[in-house]
Amino acid sequence: MKQGILGKLTLAIVTLVVCITAWVTIRGIDGRLKSHEAALQQAIEKLNESVKQSDEREKATVVSLENAATHASAQATAFQQTVAALSASAEQFDKKAKDSTVALNASIEQFGGQVGSTITGLNKSVSATTAQFETRLNDSEASIDKAVERLSGSLEMSAKKLEGAIKGSIALMEKTTTGFSQAVTDLKAMYSPQPATIQRLEVLERTVANQSAWPTTLDEAEKLRSELKNLNDGLPPLVQDALLPRLIPLRWSVQALRTARANNIVEESKAAEIVEAYDAVLEAEPVGTPKAIHDLVATGRQGAAEKAVVFRRSSALEQARKALEPSGDPNSLPAAWSALDGLENKDDEVRGLQQKLRGKLLDQEIHARCVEFRGQLERLNDVADENLQHAGWATVTGKTKLVPGRWHLATLTVDGTQLKLFLDGQNQGVANLKKPMPASGASITLGG
Repeated sequence: MKQGILGKLTLAIVTLVVCITAWVTIRGIDGRLKSHEAALQQAIEKLNESVKQSDEREKATVVSLENAATHASAQATAFQQTVAALSASAEQFDKKAKDSTVALNASIEQFGGQVGSTITGLNKSVSATTAQFETRLNDSEASIDKAVERLSGSLEMSAKKLEGAIKGSIALMEKTTTGFSQAVTDLKAMYSPQPATIQRLEVLERTVANQSAWPTTLDEAEKLRSELKNLNDGLPPLVQDALLPRLIPLRWSVQALRTARANNIVEESKAAEIVEAYDAVLEAEPVGTPKAIHDLVATGRQGAAEKAVVFRRSSALEQARKALEPSGDPNSLPAAWSALDGLENKDDEVRGLQQKLRGKLLDQEIHARCVEFRGQLERLNDVADENLQHAGWATVTGKTKLVPGRWHLATLTVDGTQLKLFLDGQNQGVANLKKPMPASGASITLGG
């Protein structure tokens, strides 16, 4: 039924196309006819006009009209032939359309048969594949059930083994913890400070805490430090760690007492080094040290600093005096000046030496500048000898006596190799040059 409808629809479409084509062709022919009719009408009008205008042209007009009629007849005949050709073409096209419609219907029927065969084969393939998939699915479900059963059994066995292993590990851990606790207890008992050690430590602490028990000489301070070192070296590491809060302040106190006793007598030349030693002790002071020992170190540092200032002043004064001596080294003047300038308190003596050093330095700088200027002047003279003197000076001696306090106008002219000197417009003399004087930017020197 579908094929019949499709065939009818195709035939209708083809018929519609043929009708449209014929209609378009007829419209074109009708247009051409109207065009020919319009041309014929124009020719008739021209003919009538020609008749009216001149009787003499009547015969010619008739001839022209006949020719036009003949031409129109020929065109009408051609048009009839064209219409006949169009009719034949339309009949031929209609025949071809019918043949094409028959062939198209046959092709559609053949395609429908092929599609039916393909659908039938596809249905058979789908049915076979579905059956195979169901069979494999059933087999897979059975295999999965068996695997699940085996896995469940394995998991139960593994869980039992794991439970036993965990219980064994817990028991081993408890046993290890007990053994470790016992070992820690034994280790603490083994490395706890002995009463004799605590007693020696307390003796040293009382010594540094009691000012009357402090060492008064360097030997006594060395002995105290040796006792502390022996005590410290005999302590096990764990005991040292436990006693560190007491050992650290004790070590510093003993070192501070030794530094103080080593510098009971301060030489001015070594005062600066002693100040640095005291500063190192004070910077390392921990918490919990006796205040009296801190005050002892601070007092010693202050005394050493005062002696360092005195020594630095005396050294700077001596260095300045030596530099100011007639036989002193001029190169030592800057160092002597820097030494005096670094003193904090400058009295009249220091300022006086500084003033003298400043004068010396100024003289030294002026001398250096003069030497430099002399060298530059010598170099300029060499250049002048080479470029201006021309192998000798040219001298012109004036005849007019100069009056002190009175201005004079001196003029010097050069003409080739002849030089003339004028004073207040009067010629004073002539000098001859060995060669012409070249142009130069050098200045003119008046005087000897």
